Amino acid sequence: MVQYITFKDASESDEGHGTHVAGSVAGLAENNFGDYERFGGMSPNAKIAFFDIAGGNAPSNRVEPPQNLDTGMLRIQYDAGAR
Repeated sequence: MVQYITFKDASESDEGHGTHVAGSVAGLAENNFGDYERFGGMSPNAKIAFFDIAGGNAPSNRVEPPQNLDTGMLRIQYDAGAR
């Protein structure tokens, strides 16, 4: 994780969707015994910049990205080292 931005608000979701997806993508199982190595992410060397664009909790959870995605979100993440 190279960056975490709460764009819309700092409310917590009890669903954990972003955490689950980030772990599925970039999780790295550090215990080298048993079967733990099998449960790493698809790209354990990925560099994730998390830009939280959700506001509120489900079921009224709204996705509200910046108006200009290039300069308001993607450039910020790229500059932080996300690849």
